[in-house]
Parts: sequence; structure tokens; C-alpha cells
Amino acid sequence: MSDITLRPKILKYIRKKDENVTNALIHAQFKVEYFNEKTENWTATKFQSTTYVLRDLCTTALKQQQCFLEPGFNSFRYQNTMTIENLYNQVLIELEQGLWSPTMKSIVYDMLKATEFPGHVDDMWLFQWALSKAKQKLDRRDKGKRNPEAKAETEPGVEGSTSSKHRASSPGIRRAEREGPDAGIQRAEREAEKFEGVNEQGNKSFKATSWPRIANSMHSYK
Repeated sequence: MSDITLRPKILKYIRKKDENVTNALIHAQFKVEYFNEKTENWTATKFQSTTYVLRDLCTTALKQQQCFLEPGFNSFRYQNTMTIENLYNQVLIELEQGLWSPTMKSIVYDMLKATEFPGHVDDMWLFQWALSKAKQKLDRRDKGKRNPEAKAETEPGVEGSTSSKHRASSPGIRRAEREGPDAGIQRAEREAEKFEGVNEQGNKSFKATSWPRIANSMHSYK
């Protein structure tokens, strides 16, 4: 997939105390002539695209090798060496068989091989970094599936907050709650009593201010 004689060795980024290793820091490690030429200075192939592919490959490998992982370990450094090697080999198989372009496959393959240091504590460091990112994402998904109430508990809180604001700014609602469901009908009846009689044409006459209040009362409680 690449020229092994030209491929450089890329050392692991040595993080400072309490420093979070970001894509940008890892990207800086790969800004060397060999990869700059293959990627046209990481413009023809973006670095974030390669790490996306890596995490996707690791996610697939984790799902297939899940039964071999010790579930109580938060770090892969505690996992069995054979398990890590199996995961790595699974990633290489998925990369070869995947739907990625030949160019992408070649670059990702070189990145993995460039970070192999057999017998050293930093062996396969890029793979293990991507593996940890994929594992964290899977754990978050699993946690959400096991605890679906978490989202449900949050949403009523938001609704309650919005409803409280609405009630505080709506005296009509508070009045309706105090007076009960029949209050509107009773008010309409009181307004109707203000009719003054029947005029010469047989129509009821009423005070000018009565009908709007009757209409509003009846409309509010339909």
C-alpha cells in the first residue's frame, strides 16, 4: 500500500500534565515531508478525515471483539496484549476491505504503520488513541440506552420552567384556576342580565359595554 523504505517513524506526542491530546497536536506530529507530499500538505486529504476513518475502523473492531475485552478496565493499557493485537489486526482487515478510496486507505495504513514501535510502551500509539476515542463514544451510547430516563427527566424540567414563566405573566389563567371551569358561564349570565328590554323592532337593547364582555367571556371558555 506504500513504500516502506520511505515511510518515517512518527513519535507519540508527549503530553504535558493535565493536557488533553487534541487532533491538532497529533496532526502536528504528521506534518513531515513524507505525509505532506502524500496529502499535498493535508489539503487533498484532510487530517480530520483520516482520524474519522480511524475511529470508524476502531468502532467496528470493538463491536466485533467486544466479548474478548475485560469490561472493568477504563484504559486499554490494562487489556490483554493478545486482545489489543487482535483489535489492531481487525482494524487493518476492515481498512483493506472497506469502501474508502485507495488514496485514503494508503494514507491511513501508513499512519498506523508509522506509529508502530514493537516492544516499546508507545507501540501502536495512534491506533490506541483512536481506539480510546471510539470506546468513549460507544460507552456514551450504551449509557444513554441503559438510562433513557435521563433525557426524560431533563425535558419536563424545561417545560416546567417555561410553564412557570407563562403562568406568572398570565393573570387570566390564574383567575380561571381560582374561579373554576364554570366561572365563564356565570359571568356571561351576569352580563346577560344587563339587557334593558326590547325595543320597537323586537330586538333586545343593551348597554354599549355589555356585548364585548359577553363575547369575550364565552370565547374564553369554549
